[in-house]
Amino acid sequence: MIFLKKIFRDALTLGFSNIVITGAGFLFSLYVSRMLGTSGVGLYQLILSVYVLCATFATSGISLSVTRLVSEALSLEDTKDEVRKIMLRCLGFSAVVGLSAGALMFVFSCPAASVFLGHPETVTCLRILSCGLMFMSLCSCFHGYFIGVRRATGSAAASLVEDFCKMAVVIIAFTVKSPENITEGCEIICTALVLSEVFSCLCAFVLYITDKNRRGRKNPQKTIRKLFGIAAPVAASSYLRTGLTTLENILIPVGLVAAGFSENEALSLFGSMKGLVMPLMFFPASFLWAFTRVLVPEVTDAFTKGDMPRINRMGSRVVKTTFICAVSVMVFFIAFSRPIGKYIFHSVDAGNYLFLLAPLLPVMYLDGVVDAMLKGMNEQVAVMRYNIIEAAVRVFLVWIVLPVTGFEGLVLTIYAGNAINVVLSLRRLCNLTDIGKLNIGNKIGKNMKNSNIIYRKRTKNTHHI
Repeated sequence: MIFLKKIFRDALTLGFSNIVITGAGFLFSLYVSRMLGTSGVGLYQLILSVYVLCATFATSGISLSVTRLVSEALSLEDTKDEVRKIMLRCLGFSAVVGLSAGALMFVFSCPAASVFLGHPETVTCLRILSCGLMFMSLCSCFHGYFIGVRRATGSAAASLVEDFCKMAVVIIAFTVKSPENITEGCEIICTALVLSEVFSCLCAFVLYITDKNRRGRKNPQKTIRKLFGIAAPVAASSYLRTGLTTLENILIPVGLVAAGFSENEALSLFGSMKGLVMPLMFFPASFLWAFTRVLVPEVTDAFTKGDMPRINRMGSRVVKTTFICAVSVMVFFIAFSRPIGKYIFHSVDAGNYLFLLAPLLPVMYLDGVVDAMLKGMNEQVAVMRYNIIEAAVRVFLVWIVLPVTGFEGLVLTIYAGNAINVVLSLRRLCNLTDIGKLNIGNKIGKNMKNSNIIYRKRTKNTHHI
């Protein structure tokens, strides 16, 4: 009972943190869209695509590696005092990796802006963002430490500081002087993003040095080798997936222009989809993801003990609850997509996009939950493989289909990618458990069929088609 209370408490803490961060981020996206327009949001999302790719090089695998190394040290009484020494080496490794990623991003900012993004004016934004990669890498190390010592509140606090600092700097800057164009606005946002990484890193450092688990007398052996051994496989797969996702984001505006859209219309559509509609669709799942993260150790414990009936019970409840919640949210978004587009997004088109993508919510939510259960059963390699397959399919469709079909091709890409991922993940989970008896596949198939009918009806009212 005590353990269940702890799970519920931690889930509520993470859920509240997710709600605050996600909600604040969504409101911030609305603010930016009103200041810069949806085309400005689209340009910012393009810039972030390159930044996320570089951030992957700066952080991939570090948090997980630190968590495992710290947890291992704390679990053994005779090595408990090694934590501080481990952290010193991990922080040094993070600083080197972060500085290297930042230097590479700065050096290649010109070709990245002109060749990959097709917007030479964004070179200043990329150079500004390169300055924050080292702090992001250090923060990743601190986050791993807090999770390893069971101090999730420290990680949540640093994340909250980061998000609210970014929003405060942007709002103050835009209030003092409105940007003359979307490029200048993006430069201000990028500067705020770097400052937020710095403040978040400082906050995490203060919380770290005041933590009672930060002790060390002995000299841990082969820490860097262990760190690299854990981080390398995770990083390699993350690099591939993030690279494909970045390529997809870059190709979407290019494909829309080839299909007959103007450059401004392409950026506006891309910004509405990626910067407004998708964040809103995932916002109701904030608590769901929190409870899923807390349940992963339970699945791992049951799987290690070979208690499959327990996994079947947990999996059945989680999948059923997720599907019911997702369908409820889907119905709400379908029913109120027009008012949301008109009064919240101030864009009729954004409301239409929400209507078209809402039927995909059960698939998206289920995919996240199923992936979490598979990771708890030591199937993280399979999960990453499915994610890479999804990213590759989406890149192929964006590259081949989008220039020919335009907006319809973009919707097809989003649906196809998510459907392939959830089918592969569910198939793997059903092979390992008895969850297949729930006939979730049939329910998803019916939902996809209904979504096609909805799509055909609504596209008549969408001027992009």
